[in-house]
Amino acid sequence: MSFSSVFLAVASSWNSGKGDKNGLAPILLKCVAGKAVNKSIISGTIAESLGIKENHTYMISVTEGEVDETYGRQFNFTNLGEVSGVAILDAYARLGNSVIVDVTASVEVEDEDEKEDEDPIKMVFEAPKTTKKK
Repeated sequence: MSFSSVFLAVASSWNSGKGDKNGLAPILLKCVAGKAVNKSIISGTIAESLGIKENHTYMISVTEGEVDETYGRQFNFTNLGEVSGVAILDAYARLGNSVIVDVTASVEVEDEDEKEDEDPIKMVFEAPKTTKKK
């Protein structure tokens, strides 16, 4: 199984009661559009290295990494950039409603209308087609 997607997320602190080894609180990447995994909490240090700040909205790419014997399926997050204003509405229109995929489940359910050859990054950043009026 390999999961890869792009989603729109709002970063918020995750109150776990303690910070990471650098004293930074974990960050929850709350999916507001697109498809994300239910393992979207990253350490404060990783968030800082990705340039992710609390209460900001970002376009995030998630790809599945190697399976860990202790922690199970692992995911890598990439900050594609901060999104604000009208761009949030545009991204929402392109990505659709938020869908959280339970990656701890033994069976993954795919949407029937999902296209296998669709590149989620190209889909988000491709300019909309326009028509010229004569």
